[in-house]
Amino acid sequence: MRFLNEIGCNRLFWRMVLALAGVLVVGCGGGNGNLEDDNPFLEDYRDAGKEDSGWISAVNAVEVEVTLESDIRTPGKWQAVYGPADLSQFGLTYLRHEHNLFIESQMVVPEQERTIEWLLDGTWVNAEDVDVYNTPLEKLNHFRITGINAVAYKPEDPEHLLGKTYPAEVPRYPYDLLGSAGESCASHGSHELWDETYWYFWDPQRSDCRLETTTMTATVTGVITHDGPRYPEYDRLIQDGKVEAVVFFGAFGGSGPIEEDLGFRSMESFTRKIQAAGFVQTTSPDGLLRFTRTQYDIEQIVDVSSPADFRGLSDIDHAAVFDRAVKNHEIVVYNGHSIMGTSNFWKRPGIYPDSYQIFFFNGCLGYEYYVRAILDGKGSWDKVDVISNIKETPSAPQPKVIASFLAAVFQGAAEGGRVSYGEVLGAIGRYTYNSCYGVSGARNNCFSPDGNLCEENPDQTYFESDAAVDIPDDDPAGVSSAIQVPRSLLPGGVDVEIDLEHTWLGDLRITLEHQGTVFVIRDRVDDYYNTGITGTFSTDLFDGLDARGTWTLTVSDHQQADTGVLKRWALELSPQ
Repeated sequence: MRFLNEIGCNRLFWRMVLALAGVLVVGCGGGNGNLEDDNPFLEDYRDAGKEDSGWISAVNAVEVEVTLESDIRTPGKWQAVYGPADLSQFGLTYLRHEHNLFIESQMVVPEQERTIEWLLDGTWVNAEDVDVYNTPLEKLNHFRITGINAVAYKPEDPEHLLGKTYPAEVPRYPYDLLGSAGESCASHGSHELWDETYWYFWDPQRSDCRLETTTMTATVTGVITHDGPRYPEYDRLIQDGKVEAVVFFGAFGGSGPIEEDLGFRSMESFTRKIQAAGFVQTTSPDGLLRFTRTQYDIEQIVDVSSPADFRGLSDIDHAAVFDRAVKNHEIVVYNGHSIMGTSNFWKRPGIYPDSYQIFFFNGCLGYEYYVRAILDGKGSWDKVDVISNIKETPSAPQPKVIASFLAAVFQGAAEGGRVSYGEVLGAIGRYTYNSCYGVSGARNNCFSPDGNLCEENPDQTYFESDAAVDIPDDDPAGVSSAIQVPRSLLPGGVDVEIDLEHTWLGDLRITLEHQGTVFVIRDRVDDYYNTGITGTFSTDLFDGLDARGTWTLTVSDHQQADTGVLKRWALELSPQ
């Protein structure tokens, strides 16, 4: 199935395109909405009350890293090379349907970057170090793939995701499934079923499925977090005094005139909304519809490509329309089919400018299949943020979804950057019924309305954590809270501020650790009169030790029946 990561004119590729072109436009929790109703361009998106999660989103979702591990049987050595990635596709389908875990497809990861290991004679060996063609095939029967990006959507216990294992039932022999199982292990509705698409319709829970299966596991090995809200790089968007966006409305299919296609009608609905918001219609130099207005001296330009201009990712004949638009706009919105096999469409050299861009891939399973492709095309997260959906995308509300996104970003650009990605994604979520969108690449963005988040303050010596954490009862491991010091500094004394509450302070041991040095602040000192600690503790244990890095405060309770909370703590570093 390596062809999934290629684009070309071979027969197998186009069978795949035709098979899945109509598959991936179904609802993300709904989609039977009115194309008209309210106008998102007339909304206010500041201070919407949303907060960013680990995978920057306005929904209960956490980005994680997982390791996939499974048995496998393959018919030959060549299939063994690609077998782990092939089998992971079945796991992808099962995990998203049964566990709300959405993993990045290994089919879009370049072969040389896949971290595959084989278990040989009880030892894990990197696939690059395995001579597959001189290794007995029966030994190549158990593998793992590490470092896979994934999103855990609405996890049951988000505080304890690390180490969690999700099981997935997959075929032990993922080849010739039509021949061995027919249609009994796939739920494909009215869509034609081929071996190449069997993974997408994989459903081993059907009562008539008798195929030999095995349990693939997806184990969470890392939880990806970030500090505070993140924003589009507004300063880079408006440095020329304007923000230029292009919106592609692809065709949704059908045998009638293009003017009757849902994509064309969605485009017409969008253009009515944008004109009602005061944009003036003209024509772009490339012949696309153009809409412009000016707010707070910032010119806002929106070019619109209809299905007649560019039908979608399989429309190679009109790829030049897409290429020119991507090259000349800071914001690119793709609204249409996801088509498996077209990830390389986004990787073609020369179509991207070297400047910062925001991409909104408003198609199905964008996170799984297209975020990585766009990143590879741009070359660096410093140059791009990518908004995508982890689920199938509803078709009916798309004009309002796109209008909400653009309106929020335009407002942020025009009014000092006060609209964060949390508000942008919250705006999108108003019209998707079951919002599944998030943004990749923004975790380390530098812009904020209050200053550059990436500039170190050379005079900063005070660092604080105000995230309250519960102190578990009778747990010697206790609870830890970390503060990151971003620059080198040799302290000549450290003051530790602590604010906590506990029903029996004599149970507590409190320590501060940095680079292996431990300062014991308190160790089970009885206090019959107080139920809290608010004070400053000083030490010279860290004198001369580089302050850069992680400082960890640990509070542990060593007796039963009492609990508490660490409300906040801070470091004050006195330079030598």
